[in-house]
Amino acid sequence: MRALVIGGTGPTGPFIVSGLRRRGYKVTIFHRGTHEIAEIPQEVEHIHGDPHFAETIDAALSGRTFDLAIASYGRVRLLAHALKGRAGRFIALGGFAVYRGWHDPYALTPPGLAIDSMKIALVFGLMARSKVPMSSGSAHTTFQPKFLYE
Repeated sequence: MRALVIGGTGPTGPFIVSGLRRRGYKVTIFHRGTHEIAEIPQEVEHIHGDPHFAETIDAALSGRTFDLAIASYGRVRLLAHALKGRAGRFIALGGFAVYRGWHDPYALTPPGLAIDSMKIALVFGLMARSKVPMSSGSAHTTFQPKFLYE
């Protein structure tokens, strides 16, 4: 079984990679290559490219297929589209930080976000799941934990 982890060198990457390897997956990570970490074993293949742009995603994943793809970094919409027909299951991990002050559209970014933080936390989770294009026919799952800071 082959698994692709998009990201892999951040805070959650080594745990995802380790868990997949314990379950018998041959793991490949796709990341920018700006830093390598000792927690990723040498047996894990690295694909270096930027998972934020369609052109670099397509170039990096050209000709490759996976049983499982886990996106913990990059643009989920573009990754989902690029992995159409290339991954048996697609899992997107993401979050949305909500800070006090977002009710003022000019106080913080993104500008124009003028609803209170609890509504953002509740509404964004539903909106984000529905916006991920999954017309690929692949099985998919989206996890989006929320972080609320007061």
